[in-house]
Amino acid sequence: MKQTVLSVTTLNKYIKSIIEEDVLLEAVFIQGELSNFTFHSSGHLYFSLKDESSSISCVMFRDSAQHLAFMPENGMSVMVFGKVGLYEKQGRYQLYVGLMENYGAGRLYIMFEALKEKLAAKGYFDEENKKPIPEHVEAAAIITSPTGAAVRDMIRIARNLDPSVKLIIVPCLVQGENAARSIADSINMVNRWNGADVIIAGRGGGSTEDLWAFNEEIVAEAIFNSKIPVVSAVGHETDFTIADFTADLRASTPSSAVAAVIAPRKDMQIELKNLWGRLNFEIAYIKEQAEARLEKLIASRGFTKPFYMCEKYSIRLKSAEKLMKNHMQAELGRTADKSSTLFARLEEASPLKIMKKGYSVVLSEGKVLKSVKNIRINQKIDIILTDGRLSAEVLDTGEK
Repeated sequence: MKQTVLSVTTLNKYIKSIIEEDVLLEAVFIQGELSNFTFHSSGHLYFSLKDESSSISCVMFRDSAQHLAFMPENGMSVMVFGKVGLYEKQGRYQLYVGLMENYGAGRLYIMFEALKEKLAAKGYFDEENKKPIPEHVEAAAIITSPTGAAVRDMIRIARNLDPSVKLIIVPCLVQGENAARSIADSINMVNRWNGADVIIAGRGGGSTEDLWAFNEEIVAEAIFNSKIPVVSAVGHETDFTIADFTADLRASTPSSAVAAVIAPRKDMQIELKNLWGRLNFEIAYIKEQAEARLEKLIASRGFTKPFYMCEKYSIRLKSAEKLMKNHMQAELGRTADKSSTLFARLEEASPLKIMKKGYSVVLSEGKVLKSVKNIRINQKIDIILTDGRLSAEVLDTGEK
């Protein structure tokens, strides 16, 4: 029997005809959870519907999507109506959706929100608990799959930014049943080793299920308890995980995480180069100014004719000495004249001069006697004259 050889296109057309002729597949209602949702710029919606065991690719064209009463999101549980067909170009069967109804949040979405609320209440996401990323990283530990494209991009970017930074690749599972435990153990191991300045934990993009290990509580606990700052770099810019909320810094992609950690070192090198240039300029300027001052001093008379300067200052010194001598003599003359005047006034007011005119001073018991009322008959008195002293006794007071 001769074997018929078919082309790929012929085979796909045949399979498509079988699917399209099946009455059951022409109009089906399917309930499932949205995953890998993409809102294309054309207006078409691309997504997967999944349950606990399987998934199916779906497309909802713009004409149908524009009538939706809600915006689909990953994790939503929905009911869709459509038909099963084959996309010949890729040989892939898919569900062409005409209607979609929101059945509420899906299982993974509910689990995500519940854990997020629990950890937020425990302070896992609080800014005051975030550790600062070092400005100058010398060693970075990268926790990711050793075979993925993400780790190659991270190494390449790190080498371009600063080849001197040491990268420690810590291989771990990033997808599957044991991935969460593997990620947490790797974070704890790097902390025990304590040889890295920062930890970058992440992986490339994927579906919600692919990234789910970074939504496990065990990973959040390892990040929160890490003594070394942790940068979360999971998936694409639109992907958010519990690890992103817990980490000290969230990077939109693994590549941007490396740039965020290592870029400051390159900036510092540029700044040091600029400072070095400014320092050299300042040194050259100071040197130039000092040399100019030195040349000026060497050219001055103090260096060229030192004896001339000595003679000049000697003349100024003699002139100052003469001026000071004249000033002192004048001051002494004025002081002598003033003293003579004061002595004359003092002598004029002296009691002794008055007593020379025939006056005397009478003392009674050592005190000047000013009135006869202060003396008694037979009381001893002293009479002071200009040339001596007399002792006498009162015989009569002559009081009136």
